Amino acid sequence: MSLNPLTRLIDHRAGQAAQKTMEEGGWGTHLTFPFVTRQGEKLYFQMRLPDGMEMIDVTQLAEAAQGAPAFVGHFATAMAQARDQAGVILVGGLRGTAVPEAEREVLATLTVALTPLEKPFSIEDFMPEDSPSTLHSKQDFVEMTEGLYRIHRISVESVGEGRDPVPMLVIEYVYANAQGGVLAAAFATQREDMMGDKIRDLFESIRRGFFLGEKPSAL
Repeated sequence: MSLNPLTRLIDHRAGQAAQKTMEEGGWGTHLTFPFVTRQGEKLYFQMRLPDGMEMIDVTQLAEAAQGAPAFVGHFATAMAQARDQAGVILVGGLRGTAVPEAEREVLATLTVALTPLEKPFSIEDFMPEDSPSTLHSKQDFVEMTEGLYRIHRISVESVGEGRDPVPMLVIEYVYANAQGGVLAAAFATQREDMMGDKIRDLFESIRRGFFLGEKPSAL
């Protein structure tokens, strides 16, 4: 299959214009995660971060635990195991870049996974479950648009004997029909200063930049 050179030039220039617009709007960090599905299909998950924010891989989370929220070290092993499970695209930590690297704290984590749809879809199958460390929890969901759900969960988690329990906020987005499967993206934080409307708006803004496809997008 051959492409018209003029069409390719137009697409390229349109991509460049869109890229410039995003960067001027303060969303210059464009991340691409290639992965292979359980069926052997190669796909690309992409997302953008606002200026002043970076994502570190789960393997770096333990190193970032010093000075960071208590949950980083506590959940690093569980997140490392999650990363190795089939269908998991990424497990990362979000942190600011306004201070030297050694002082950067993990503000929240993001886990993204693509699950084959092997039975009729039910959002209940994708609601987070309590872990052994959960003391109590409350969650609900809303269908934002057809096939796109947002789960909101607040829980209180134990982080070890002799230490005060901590709250955990999880905002999970579930796409019911994504490349023949279900794409779930869960933001989680235990920082009390990250549980207001502004941080939820930030998660929603990042969510709007998600892309999943057979080829990476230039935008």
